[in-house]
Amino acid sequence: VLMCGPTGSGKTTTLYSMLRSVDFRSRNVMPLEDPVEYQVDGITQMNSECEHGKSFSDMLPAVLRQDPDVLLIGVMRDAESAKIAMQATMTGHLVLSTVHAPDTLATLHRLLDLNADPNMVAAAMDLIMSQRLLRKLCTECRARRRPNDEDKRRLGNSLRDAIYDPRGCKKCLGTGYSGRRAIFELLDVKKQVGDAIHGNPTIVELRRAVKGKGFQSLRVNGYSLVAQGVTTFAEVDRVIGVE
Repeated sequence: VLMCGPTGSGKTTTLYSMLRSVDFRSRNVMPLEDPVEYQVDGITQMNSECEHGKSFSDMLPAVLRQDPDVLLIGVMRDAESAKIAMQATMTGHLVLSTVHAPDTLATLHRLLDLNADPNMVAAAMDLIMSQRLLRKLCTECRARRRPNDEDKRRLGNSLRDAIYDPRGCKKCLGTGYSGRRAIFELLDVKKQVGDAIHGNPTIVELRRAVKGKGFQSLRVNGYSLVAQGVTTFAEVDRVIGVE
């Protein structure tokens, strides 16, 4: 299971929420990070020491000799760490990690770009999740309005009778926003792009492969919250980028 997204998007928090669903008493859980960001009782957490010549790829073989059931790797930075992690998955370990990539399909393409064997990627990968944090509209002062033609084009089937704009009040300190929430993009590798991986596809071919297979992009997930009055188009475009 891989997470992707920029710094500060909540990737590590989401990974540790997955980790906390594991029964630490019956399964050997070993996180390897740089640095350890959450302290969790009942598991052995280790720092990689890149400044002392101990990178993830150097330390992973030693960690695997401890026979972990679940392995959390802070980030896959190079081809060697990606290869070791996928080999661990193939031998029955659950591996959780992050990759520096903008979205799920770019993450898959990044793994192939690191010269990972397409057959191994197809067999080892289960889920890839992309995540962003966006601001929620202040419910005390948000301004209701009817959708215009551009709003209708963007929302498509998510369209409702009204959407909301930020206004600003004392509660939200004049910003129009209060609190944050995550938006997600989830790729089921085997179901949605399994066969396409074997041909070492380009990013365009990957996007073509997921069409009609229930794949929902980050932007579509964000726009669904606009339709619900949770946030705005401007906020979605701010955290994802303008098309």
